Amino acid sequence: MTDTAHLGSSLKVPARAMRFREEQDALEQWFSENPIVAAFFASMSSTFPAGERNFIKSARHYQDNLKGEKLKEQVRGFIHQEAHHGVAHDRINQQFAEMGIPMARFEQRLQSVLDDRLSKLPPEKILAMTVSMEHITAIMAHWILSAPQVLEDFPKSIREMFLWHAVEEIEHKAVAFDVFMQQCGDRKILRAMCRISVTIFVLRMIRYTTITLWRLRILPRWRHLKKAWKFFYGKHGLMPSVRKPYRDFYREDFHPWDVDDRTLIGDWTDRLGLSQA
Repeated sequence: MTDTAHLGSSLKVPARAMRFREEQDALEQWFSENPIVAAFFASMSSTFPAGERNFIKSARHYQDNLKGEKLKEQVRGFIHQEAHHGVAHDRINQQFAEMGIPMARFEQRLQSVLDDRLSKLPPEKILAMTVSMEHITAIMAHWILSAPQVLEDFPKSIREMFLWHAVEEIEHKAVAFDVFMQQCGDRKILRAMCRISVTIFVLRMIRYTTITLWRLRILPRWRHLKKAWKFFYGKHGLMPSVRKPYRDFYREDFHPWDVDDRTLIGDWTDRLGLSQA
């Protein structure tokens, strides 16, 4: 185990059941003022219930063979956290659906892909896809918690949900990775599946975001395009912020806890009033 791996191995991965309910008027205003970013986050939210179920399934496959009580405990925490994320996003997704966004269709299409294509892959490649997507969500979570001003015009419950989700994604950011390295250990598989996973994710987000805007009959104006550009490519934007940590995944000595996020998530745990266990 590397020195950085010890940072994460000492952390608890607590399960917290959270409920978020946003006023429909606030959601509609958000889409009116910042439609591209709102559509992107709604599209991303549509993928979480099915995606989280697949992450849980991939980790459970190896659960009985794990060595070390601490990792076993963290896997249990990982499973509970991901299950709660799926439930929370199901509730928010229903509100998006009430606006006319085809959330059920998005989720069903993703679930169909997971059922049909992933069922043909060996367990280590399925787990490698989980590791890859956990890295993507973790570096996005780090970005959100490090630059919370990017969420300043989000509706209150949506903002709080993504902040809570971000904290927990970082808390368990190394769990799937550590399971993979203990049970499989082939970094070539990790790197190959990461390239595939990220490509699929980006294409799906572009498609779902476009469909969402079309279904809501929203034609973005110049001010909307400027807001979206700032959000995705500005000084504290998504793409510049995640570019380097994404590339780090391909290093031969990479571990998710190379970036010590303990102070960051400790601060946000306090700010959000989240339990420690």
